[in-house]
Formats: sequence, C-alpha cells, structure tokens
Amino acid sequence: MVKVHIEWEGNYDLGDVLTDSWGRLEAGWGFYMIFVDRTLVKIGQTYRQDFKRRLEQQLEDYWRELPTFKIGEITWATAERITQQLVDDVECLLIYMRQPSDNSKCKKTYAGRGDLEILNTGDYSPLRRAYAGWEAT
Repeated sequence: MVKVHIEWEGNYDLGDVLTDSWGRLEAGWGFYMIFVDRTLVKIGQTYRQDFKRRLEQQLEDYWRELPTFKIGEITWATAERITQQLVDDVECLLIYMRQPSDNSKCKKTYAGRGDLEILNTGDYSPLRRAYAGWEAT
C-alpha cells in the first residue's frame, strides 16, 4: 500500500501566480487545479519544477479566462522516495476520478497503482478527501 498526503491551498489568481506574493510556489513536486468561472477545468502536476514556472506555462492557455488556481504539495508519503512514476500515478488517479474538461490523459482508464491511497487536506474542494486506486480499476 502506497499512501500519499497532499496539502491543498488556493484560490490564487493571475497576480498571485505572476508575483508569488505568498511565497508558496517553490515546491519541487505537487499538483495544481485550474478553475474557470469556479469550474475545475484541469488537474496537473509538477515534478522537479516549481509551481510558479509550471503555472506560468499554463497561463498561455488560460490567461484570457481569468483562471484561479489551487496548489497541492505532497507533505507525506509511505513510498521510500517520491518518484516521477508516483507523481504520475497520483495525477492520473485525480484526473480519472474528477474528469476535468481540459485534461485528455487518464480520463478513459486508470493504469496506475491499484494500491495507491490519496488523502487530501486543506482547501481540496472539489476533490474528495480520499481516493484509492482500487476504486478506479
């Protein structure tokens, strides 16, 4: 069983992302949610790339729509180390279970770990508090 805890913060706007006024965009791995008109449109990840740089890349697609963002940092995991594959599996399970409109991968099937458990804390809405890989297989 691999358990991952993600601490979510949000609703940040474009100005917050561009200036990093709250100083929270430096984490090297985690996840983000993009909202347009309060609707979740995309879930993504960072791995060895800070949130600020990754979200700036996403702004190319969304800046006209005045998006808001939530960021989630992995705060604890039972895995020996946080690998790209683990981050990919978590992202894929979140996408599969929520089906954001602008994601394409992981919407039809979840091919990640069946023994993965995700616990969301903080401002994680509209996600559920917990997800398990076995729910998607």
